[in-house]
Amino acid sequence: LYTWKVTTCLILGIVLILLFKKSKSLKPFFYSYWIWGIILLWDIYWQELRVKEIQKLYILQKAHTSILIHQHGKYGEFILEKNKFFNDRAIRKIQENTGKELGIIHWKERFLPTSTQILHLDSLQKNCRLAQPFDLIRHGTNLRFEEIQEWFQTPVWIADGSNKVWKIKEWQSHAQQVDLQLYSTPEKGFISFDCHPFPRR
Repeated sequence: LYTWKVTTCLILGIVLILLFKKSKSLKPFFYSYWIWGIILLWDIYWQELRVKEIQKLYILQKAHTSILIHQHGKYGEFILEKNKFFNDRAIRKIQENTGKELGIIHWKERFLPTSTQILHLDSLQKNCRLAQPFDLIRHGTNLRFEEIQEWFQTPVWIADGSNKVWKIKEWQSHAQQVDLQLYSTPEKGFISFDCHPFPRR
C-alpha cells in the first residue's frame, strides 16, 4: 500500500514537471508537490496509528481446517492445525495476503491440538483477554448437540470450516430452541472479536 502511494507521488511529480516546464517560475510546481507530499505523509502516519491500535482475533473460513489470527497492531499470531492442507508455502501465502489486508508485518505461528474438538477461548495469552469469550467447534461431525452442551462454557458458539455444513445446520436448529448463539464461518465468512490487554497491577 505504501509503495503504491510513493509511486503515485512520483508519477504526480513527473506530471507536474511536464505541466510547468514551460513556466518561467517553478514555484507552482514546488508548492503543489510539497502539499501533496504532506498529505501523503499524513495519510501514511494515520494508517500506522490505525493499525497499531488494532487488537483482534479472527476466525477465518477455510474448508476442512481451522485457522485463527490474533492481531496486536503489526504483530500477528497465526494459529492453525497441522494437516495435509498446509505446507510452508500455503502458510506464507495466507500470511502474505492477510498481512497486506490487516497491516500485519511480523508473524509467529502456533499450532492447535489436533485432538481437541471443542476449544474454549476466553484468553489467548497471559496479558490478553477477549471482549467476547466463545467456544469453537472443530471437526465435530461425530458430535451430537447434547454432547456439545456438556462441554461448552459460553453462550456464543462458533463452528468453523472444518465441520460439515449439514452438521452445522443441525446444531443451529437445536441452538435456536435453547436460545444459544451459534455462528457458522461457512455461512458468514470470517468472524472477528476484539481483545484487550489485562490491566496492569
